[in-house]
Amino acid sequence: MRRAFYFESHDGTKLAVTLHLPEAARHGRVPTILRQTRYFRGVRLQPTAARFGTDPFDDYAAMRPRFLEAGFAWVDLDVRGSGASFGHRICPWSPDEVEDAVRLVDWIVAQPWSSGRVGGLGTSYDGTASELLASRQHPAVKAIAPRFALFDVYEDIAFPGGVHLTWFTEMWGRINRAFDDDDFSKVVSIAGAIVLDALIVKERSEGRASFSRLLDRLRAEPARRGFEKLLGVFAKGVEPVDDDALAAAVAEHKANYDVHAVAVATPFRDDVSELDPFGPVTGDEPGVLGSIDRFSPHAVAKATRDAQVAVFSYSGWYDAAYGRSATKRHHALDGEFLLLGPWEHGGHLDIDGTVRPTAYDHGGELLAFFARHLLDADRERPARVRWYVSNLGVWRSGEVWPPPSTRRALFLQRSRELDGAPGDDVFEVELSTDATTGAASRWRSLIGPHRFIGYPERRTQHANAEVFRSAPLERELEITGHPIVWLDAVGPLDDAQVFVYLDAIAPDGSVTYLTEGVLRLAHRAYSDVGFVVARDHVRADARPLGSDVESIPIDLLPLSVHVPAGHRIAVALTGADRDSFDASPPGPVRFGLRASSRIELPVFTTGRG
Repeated sequence: MRRAFYFESHDGTKLAVTLHLPEAARHGRVPTILRQTRYFRGVRLQPTAARFGTDPFDDYAAMRPRFLEAGFAWVDLDVRGSGASFGHRICPWSPDEVEDAVRLVDWIVAQPWSSGRVGGLGTSYDGTASELLASRQHPAVKAIAPRFALFDVYEDIAFPGGVHLTWFTEMWGRINRAFDDDDFSKVVSIAGAIVLDALIVKERSEGRASFSRLLDRLRAEPARRGFEKLLGVFAKGVEPVDDDALAAAVAEHKANYDVHAVAVATPFRDDVSELDPFGPVTGDEPGVLGSIDRFSPHAVAKATRDAQVAVFSYSGWYDAAYGRSATKRHHALDGEFLLLGPWEHGGHLDIDGTVRPTAYDHGGELLAFFARHLLDADRERPARVRWYVSNLGVWRSGEVWPPPSTRRALFLQRSRELDGAPGDDVFEVELSTDATTGAASRWRSLIGPHRFIGYPERRTQHANAEVFRSAPLERELEITGHPIVWLDAVGPLDDAQVFVYLDAIAPDGSVTYLTEGVLRLAHRAYSDVGFVVARDHVRADARPLGSDVESIPIDLLPLSVHVPAGHRIAVALTGADRDSFDASPPGPVRFGLRASSRIELPVFTTGRG
């Protein structure tokens, strides 16, 4: 059975809900999966598209029936201020929005078909919504699976390393505006433009300039409008609950906040701008340094942990910075389940040398998790941690992350070599502020169709970077965990962005991207160095880099990769990633490095098997 209806929340706001009941609900009580989304719980298809039987825009079209067949009810919710729901949005995951979910769970468990057990899942925004619901400690919420989702709003997505991820906040603001205006053709058009950007870069890098010029024309305004009209033949917009109510609901979305404007106004975690809906932080909220923390899962991790909810933290090696998010969540919640695969944001692709549609059974993975915790299915518990080893094509497992490893240090030398001997001499580096990883990087997988995410061969990028290279490896390495780069730096320098890339250089000279890290030097103050570096990113800590040598740690995003013997390890430094991050001031960045600067590689210690 499938039914759409309005649910009235605590303050009278009407929220659009679609309930899917399994056949098992006719004969007994069943657990429920709740997905909260701000990206339409369903799309209203035109008859042209509806004849194909399933919604091509529904990421859960294949997964949901499997859950129903297994005996789960499924509830999709348009969060307030989005889709067909009423209300407006003052920020992501507002206190009212989280309370809406609590009230909806109250309604679910009061139904005659409910077993009294609820699980939450979702990708990206929807996954974070499930985590914040868990922090409210509702006794019916027993398990959640936040997939490809942030943990710290400031550090994981808005300002990685303190540098504004400008492309994302601007593009996410635009696409959200289209969603909230119920302009689905524009939503898909924006996503299509992202794909064209990636294709243009790919074609130019491969020398097909004429085709890239054709793609440029497809991005022009007349072509975009024509594409939007074509899309209108297939989809109208959000699936309504009541046709007569939809226009009134969408009208209330006009008051929604502008995420990009808020981000521009708050470059430090504790900044409070005139756009802030909450006002200054008073100091009586544990874990909250600024308003951005008020809707961040990391700030309520203790409450989530105390709720004793089973948590499945789930991400991929190319999932922007969310692989790091998943590992931080895993630690903060005392070692809940963690899965890290060869995926971009959403897990649609397997990326390992080639880029291809994923063969991984994500639906089966999630179904097994929820069956164990909501159905009491007698299934063997998997290892707490499972990860994929790139360039080897195998999965490994264990009970802790990072897994046991040996830290191998390679030192940055004046000669631009990486070797095992530190030095005392200081030399100058010059970082380009015109560098980029392009329009198909891990950061671009956060929005839109993902078929063109991946890193081309990087010799061109190395030509625009300070590169330090090791000798050819005498033995293969399996690097698994979080590499840390220590820059023993000396100014004077007011501020700068430093992007650090870990690459592998094959005997033929080809360069393969492995992972990266970023830091705005004004944000270099830190309180701890574990598997990641703990930083507050508050304005009071910002200061210029002086004339004394200062050790600055930069943790790189997690990875697991096999590097064959004969390859070289490379560390590349730039002063910008102009296609994704905030623009650096023009001109190169110069500062000194002492030859005690190093990269520490976590080398997996148990070898093959």
